[in-house]
Amino acid sequence: MNTLRFGTKDPGVATWQAILNEGAKPTTWTAKNPRRSEFAGAPRSWPSEWGWPIDVDGDFGARTEAATEAWQDARGLLPDGIVGANTWSRAMAERAGDLPTTPAPAPSVKAVNLEVGARVVDSYPYSLGGTAKQAAALKASGIDGLIGYLGVISKARVDQLLDAGLSFGPVTLANRFDGAAAVQQAKALGMPAGVTVWLDVEGTSVYMTPPAELIAKINAWATAVKAAGYIAGIYVGSPQPLTSEELQALGVTRYWNALSREVDRFGKLAEPSSGWCLWQMNPSVTWRDTGVFVDVNIAGQDFLGRIPSVTVRG
Repeated sequence: MNTLRFGTKDPGVATWQAILNEGAKPTTWTAKNPRRSEFAGAPRSWPSEWGWPIDVDGDFGARTEAATEAWQDARGLLPDGIVGANTWSRAMAERAGDLPTTPAPAPSVKAVNLEVGARVVDSYPYSLGGTAKQAAALKASGIDGLIGYLGVISKARVDQLLDAGLSFGPVTLANRFDGAAAVQQAKALGMPAGVTVWLDVEGTSVYMTPPAELIAKINAWATAVKAAGYIAGIYVGSPQPLTSEELQALGVTRYWNALSREVDRFGKLAEPSSGWCLWQMNPSVTWRDTGVFVDVNIAGQDFLGRIPSVTVRG
């Protein structure tokens, strides 16, 4: 069969459209379509105005492309909206009765609190290119979980952590105050409600931001995160301008202490009165024989009994 994609007009498109119409109307799916960068790795929904089934007209348009993404995503194929050899093979095998129309249900996940004393690492290098072998090595070496960077780590990499028996928690890159983007990225990773999503706040640009403006940005981010069912936390690094009282008054409920000494714009020690529930250890290290460069963190309850929540297989 020919490869079909957006814009193709071919008798094979009509055959493919008929195959798509054999299934139920798509609801939501994750798209990784190189043609539509705004949907890359993000959840999509079927517009109500499109209706179902799609037209069998031999014209590979937007509806056919979206239905293809949903069909591929439901079967664990790359949801790129392109009907190539793998997609045709899967469809033909299903029609021949050699395969079920849908894969086995994906392993479930749930949000749980970390235990007091849990050792979790945050790692940009792992977020960017970690392997299943490294995930297994981290688990075997005494690590309980990993915190990875939103917009960097992939769902496949999160899955390999969970498959290794590690927990996972998400954190933004430094000073990314777009709460809607954080929510979208967390959902694309499969994060369930109740997980702590962290906002990384640190650096010269933050220190030079007027405190009232910085507080407004943090609170707007936290509002979006909490509205999506997540717990809003903040990683406080140096330099940063906020006083202990200003930190405590933020619209977040979890505080993570960086490996630096945190002071405010007046040079005084800055820490929320409720205390920290995650402490980053100094220095950053390549952890044991895993080959993974990390910051090591220790979890504990703050003075209000709060502790970070993470995702695990469940």
